[in-house]
Amino acid sequence: MTLEPDTGHTPPSAPPAWIPTSCTLPTEARPLRLAEWDALFSTHLRSLTHPDPCHLRLTLKPAPEAEAFSELAHHVRDLTDHEAACCSFFTFTVTTELAAKAVHLEVAVDEPHAPVLTALRHRAAAAAPGLLSTARETQPSHRPDS
Repeated sequence: MTLEPDTGHTPPSAPPAWIPTSCTLPTEARPLRLAEWDALFSTHLRSLTHPDPCHLRLTLKPAPEAEAFSELAHHVRDLTDHEAACCSFFTFTVTTELAAKAVHLEVAVDEPHAPVLTALRHRAAAAAPGLLSTARETQPSHRPDS
């Protein structure tokens, strides 16, 4: 698997460089799929962990004004089914926690696709900047000289 080269000058209609060439989703449909993921992350993502390069765990909850918990679970399953159909290297596991009204999404990839998973994590974190994340890189603290 090779990733499309990142020239730093991606036209607005071009897919992000991290989308692998093995993705079978038609190029013209990719911006719509990315928008679906972005909407899910920005509205529902509550926590994110990236315990190792090949696994990502997300916790999603319904927004107070949004759809019911069962509708969110159905939406996540539908989106991951569509994603797995075009990107077979993804393994998605969706579980629900009724008491917490949470949908847990685990995403796994094989080692050659770890950069794609990292890019997905970055996209999720960017879409939901206030989320609790144990995966973000932190900048070293800078202390002024005394």
